[in-house]
Amino acid sequence: KLNPSLAASVSQTKTQVNGLASSLAGIGARINAPFVAAQKAIDATSKRLETMQRKGRNLTMGITAPSGFAAVGMVRNALERNKAGNFTEALGGVSHTERLEIEKYADSIAMKYGKATSIIKTFNEMLKGGFDVTAAKGSIASILEGSIIGDMPAEEVAGAVSKIVTQYGLGMKTVEDAAASSRRISDNLAYGANATSASMREMMDAYKFVGAAASAAGENIESTNALIIALNKAGQSGSEAGVALRSAYVKLLKPTKEGRASMARLGLDYGNYVSGGKRTGAGIAAGLSASGFDMSGSEKAIDAALANNVSNTESQRKAIYDAVVSKFGAEAAQDLQKVLDAVDAAFTLAGSKVDLTKLLIDLKKKGATQGDLARIFEGRQSVRMLSLLKADLEGILKDINEKAPGYSGKTFDIKNQGLEKVV
Repeated sequence: KLNPSLAASVSQTKTQVNGLASSLAGIGARINAPFVAAQKAIDATSKRLETMQRKGRNLTMGITAPSGFAAVGMVRNALERNKAGNFTEALGGVSHTERLEIEKYADSIAMKYGKATSIIKTFNEMLKGGFDVTAAKGSIASILEGSIIGDMPAEEVAGAVSKIVTQYGLGMKTVEDAAASSRRISDNLAYGANATSASMREMMDAYKFVGAAASAAGENIESTNALIIALNKAGQSGSEAGVALRSAYVKLLKPTKEGRASMARLGLDYGNYVSGGKRTGAGIAAGLSASGFDMSGSEKAIDAALANNVSNTESQRKAIYDAVVSKFGAEAAQDLQKVLDAVDAAFTLAGSKVDLTKLLIDLKKKGATQGDLARIFEGRQSVRMLSLLKADLEGILKDINEKAPGYSGKTFDIKNQGLEKVV
């Protein structure tokens, strides 16, 4: 028989159990809450870490890639410098010790003139052009200054200066001679470029085509520069100006009857502007160079050919012709008539002195017309010579003689004054 109070006891116990469950649930919730919060914090932190990692990865890439490229550039620059140094030594006549001296010197002036590798390449061009190491060191400043003023690679300016030194037979026996010669040419090139709209490259191209002919005719650097500048101002520059002037020298050596008559009518004596001169190996080599046959280095051989056949000019011409054919081989054999014409022109030019600058100045003073020029110079040359006739050649030449000496150095110093120079 069940006790009537059992149901009440069971109900009471059930209530107590449910209360205990609720208490335990509350305790569990309270205990679990920090862990849930911690987990949420961990999840948020993980997301932030992922963001930081992604940004860090991007930042690392942004730093590492340029650094890698810079490293590659440094390696390339080192290889380029080493190659330039190797070439210095490979030119012959330069010892390993001298090569190291050149590299050390290039480093010492790089802050002022630019990359040492470019300076070493400039040395190489000068050594190829006949400068020895000491002369090159004494001359390189003017070339580097000229290249910076003319916005040209220094090695190209060095190559042009070396060729012009040879064309005009300028002094190279001592360090002082070499420095003065290179300075004189650099100054004239830079002055000519800045005095007109022509570039330094166009000035170099003009000398390339006329320098040998002008030198063989007895003109100096400055008078040639005056003619080039006058043509530049008339819109004729570079090779166009050089070819025009070279042709003018050749025309004057073979005057027509009409040309002589025009000069006589103006009261000018042809013999005052074109006269005989002594033929030399240097003069003939310069004339051949003007015709496209670079015989530099063969001057002594040509001198010997002239001396061995001194009593017979035809034998002299034949000996020179043989020397050209021997040097140029297959190229000369393809057009023997071109070789004959070149030898004839060089032989004639080297044996004559032609004062083209003085003739043009005097023609202007005498009131020469384009018709006179057409008879003296013939054909389209008269149009180009008209530009020179209109120019103030005396004034231009006066300015060159007064302003060109030291021009590269002075202009370089002005360009680099102030902050740029300090840096």
